[in-house]
Amino acid sequence: MSNSDKDQFLKTSPLAIIASLRDLETQDIAVMVSHARGQFVTKVLAVLPESHEWVLDLSSVSHENRIVLEAESLGVVAETAAAKIEFTLNGGLREQTWQGLPAFYAPLPASLYAIQRREYFRVNTPLSLEFSCRGTLPGYGDFCFQVKDISLGGICLYANKAFTGTLQPGTVLRNAELDLGMFGSFTLDIQFVDVMVNQVLDRKGDTQSQTRFSFRFPMLSAPQERDLQRVIFGLERLQHERRQRVR
Repeated sequence: MSNSDKDQFLKTSPLAIIASLRDLETQDIAVMVSHARGQFVTKVLAVLPESHEWVLDLSSVSHENRIVLEAESLGVVAETAAAKIEFTLNGGLREQTWQGLPAFYAPLPASLYAIQRREYFRVNTPLSLEFSCRGTLPGYGDFCFQVKDISLGGICLYANKAFTGTLQPGTVLRNAELDLGMFGSFTLDIQFVDVMVNQVLDRKGDTQSQTRFSFRFPMLSAPQERDLQRVIFGLERLQHERRQRVR
């Protein structure tokens, strides 16, 4: 999205900024804080209009906390079901206790972007992690397919064979089981959107059929959305770390 397109989502009113941060607090949304030397996931603990500050949880790694306190610029991103929140902090963080536990206090941003959700950001899952989805397809039977990518909107699944069944768009598969390895397991409903069969080359150079299924999440509870957002942030972090090692 270009800067000119983003400008329509810019909020500069203190009341609007406070409301956006409070939404992140009440919904317990995961927040990604990035700086020149890395990033970490946190959450909003409180919004304090009277002191023009907001409170965020510390990283679990003390070394990262020191870096954050020294950083001159911090990028903050959070995604809810309705919007993507983005803003920049030009330093100014301090460490102080909140309800008896150490926390960061940061000045309220002068502005932020609340980009209304049109499309969900999808993150690819590394093949080495072998994430899977299990369930039952009408006219096909039980399945266990690989998770190709995931977002708050839905998932893309791959099967290493051609799909010959019939599946009507809008069909809901109840209680599908997502196994996301180190990020845990989820049981939720998925709604069929589309299917595509492609011909691909395997490692031996032979042609084989591969089926891609697209599903959306028809309804996520607040805890499910929060947990999936943490998975997405975790996958983004893995991708970032891999890119850093390649350089």
